[in-house]
Amino acid sequence: MKDEEAAALLRTKRNHPSSSSGGSLPPRHPLNLLYRCAVIGGSLWFLHHMEVFVTIMRGANVNHMWFKSGLAASIAIQIGKGYIELYDGKSKQQKIEYANYRHETHTLLLLFLIASLSFHIALWPAFGGANTIFILFLVGWGVLLQIAILFPTWVQNIGGIASMTFLLQQYQ
Repeated sequence: MKDEEAAALLRTKRNHPSSSSGGSLPPRHPLNLLYRCAVIGGSLWFLHHMEVFVTIMRGANVNHMWFKSGLAASIAIQIGKGYIELYDGKSKQQKIEYANYRHETHTLLLLFLIASLSFHIALWPAFGGANTIFILFLVGWGVLLQIAILFPTWVQNIGGIASMTFLLQQYQ
């Protein structure tokens, strides 16, 4: 299966004026892949070292009602992303761009805002202000964004569904 987003990125990169100057490496260059894996590994190490998973699962200071709200918004984001990318993009061969999906884009952005605020409110009592921001930065930039750049969309969607299922089974 060809990943349309990655192909469009490569086309844009080839046509970009700075690409002829040799200033950056191609997206699938081994050094870029190593960098992404190092960022993911380092972020997961920090999250493990701060005992985030254990605190979320068993912590008395975590506001679990807000955390469940964040999980629900995250699941809704995953469903919307999977529907647009897999069903409309792959099955119906529809081009995925803002002009075709304005309402869906705005809905997903609103869900992203709700999830972010919910996780901040849920984790703030347990970790404090600066640590909560750092934790959500590590999860968002250090793990989720790097996975989105590293893997094609079908792997992201399968991995997202599997990880959400695991988290829902573990969370009480």
